Amino acid sequence: MATVESRQDNAFPLDIRLKFWSAGGSTSQRYVQTTCVEPPHRAEVTSLCADPTDAVFVTAGGDGTFKIWARGKEGALLFVCTQPIAPACHNSSDGSKQQQ
Repeated sequence: MATVESRQDNAFPLDIRLKFWSAGGSTSQRYVQTTCVEPPHRAEVTSLCADPTDAVFVTAGGDGTFKIWARGKEGALLFVCTQPIAPACHNSSDGSKQQQ
């Protein structure tokens, strides 16, 4: 599981944390924080997605990038890559590409 915490007020600059969690055990209903990334992006995190097994996560940020995060051996978190977010395109009914 992953969560994003964000805080900003007049006294402090933008504070963003991306936290990763693992189940505490087969009989426990608690989660244990395994990793904290601070800051995960140069601006706010605008989206967070996980695959069904919680092995791969993708974040998108207000800095115009997306990042892929993956669990390595023994659950350690590995930063995989970062890429700029490309503008979305779709084909219109006449076959031309339209940028959104």
